[in-house]
Amino acid sequence: MNPNEGILVQRARRGDPGAFTALVETYRERITRLAINLLGSREDAEDVAQETFVRVYSTLPRFDTSRPFAPWLYRIATNLCLDHLRRRKARPQTAQLPEEMDVTASSSLAVPSPENTAIRAETHAEVMRAVQGLPENYRVVVVLRYLDDLPYSEIAEILGISEANVQMRLSRARQRLRAALHNIQGERSE
Repeated sequence: MNPNEGILVQRARRGDPGAFTALVETYRERITRLAINLLGSREDAEDVAQETFVRVYSTLPRFDTSRPFAPWLYRIATNLCLDHLRRRKARPQTAQLPEEMDVTASSSLAVPSPENTAIRAETHAEVMRAVQGLPENYRVVVVLRYLDDLPYSEIAEILGISEANVQMRLSRARQRLRAALHNIQGERSE
């Protein structure tokens, strides 16, 4: 935990609403993006993100300040997303992308052709559908590793599993994604 974050956590635990608001502002976008990628729905993701911060606020007095804050927060958000998926009992729809992840937006000065933009958007949609089609235990490690760019150690802490288990789940998820994307490519060429 960085020193400023630690100070914010301590102040929030003592009831400082400004400190808690600063923590929310620091993590809101990341938690919402995590929820979007796990749930496939911006509306559901925003609800779960809000519920995450309500839960954090109510359990903050019990938070062990000797541990890092971010993995604890991600664990709460991930568990709430998984609970939401279990309650919903249906496969999620394709994830909507936050603006900063929009594959159709160009970061270079050159303007991509409409054809390239369409191909990139279609490819991204196929990948996201394949990710959404993964079982929950594989989907969550893929989202945390590749979309949230978290290290194995932090994913292991968030999920309460070993790093070896994280690596195994990622390997199996990649195999399933390759197979799903291979099938999509095969359908396209027919």
